[in-house]
Amino acid sequence: MAQANLTVETAGSDRAGADGPGVFVTGVVSRSRFDVTLTGTGGVVGAKFRPGALTALTGIEAADLRDRVRPATAVLAGADALLGLTPDRPDALDRLDAFLLARATGDHAELDTVGRVIATLEDSAPAMSAAELADRCGLKLRSLQRLCRHYIGVGPQWLVARARVHTAIARLNASDYDTLAELAVELGWFDQAHMGRDFAALVGESPGAYRDRVHSGTD
Repeated sequence: MAQANLTVETAGSDRAGADGPGVFVTGVVSRSRFDVTLTGTGGVVGAKFRPGALTALTGIEAADLRDRVRPATAVLAGADALLGLTPDRPDALDRLDAFLLARATGDHAELDTVGRVIATLEDSAPAMSAAELADRCGLKLRSLQRLCRHYIGVGPQWLVARARVHTAIARLNASDYDTLAELAVELGWFDQAHMGRDFAALVGESPGAYRDRVHSGTD
């Protein structure tokens, strides 16, 4: 839901912030979809960090990486050792794991709290507020806001809104609703227009267009 990524890219690529090949860290994308255009021949080896894990490894405030792509060497010392790591290498995942595990030191008790917040969010009703999320996690709202900004890079209200979109996607896939307007209100939006805005920002199309495409079998 709110992960940063480390990617070793051997193909040509084009996206805002960096062009491949290379080793890149991508922070949480909060404003829109994240699209990469690949060209030529090559591949990608990567790791998706659990929420908060990149900050636990580096000490870098996650908010400073939000909506940014940076060369991995600016975030993880020695990341240039991963250059040339390709999917066809039998040891690719082992080398990537070893690189990251060597940096997983210290006591990161707050990372466990981040995990509890995400688990609570995934198991709870999507219509709840950020204050309700904090209460369910046994935290003050300000403490939850600080924790999310530091470790995830976005606020708790963004997490709640993103969870609503994920729930809406699942409900549309299952045809588990009567009308889009009723679905929007049930999931906590003020009306269908607000759901459409948040949905399109993440998915790239309106809920109605997504529903029609999925159920028509169009890829």
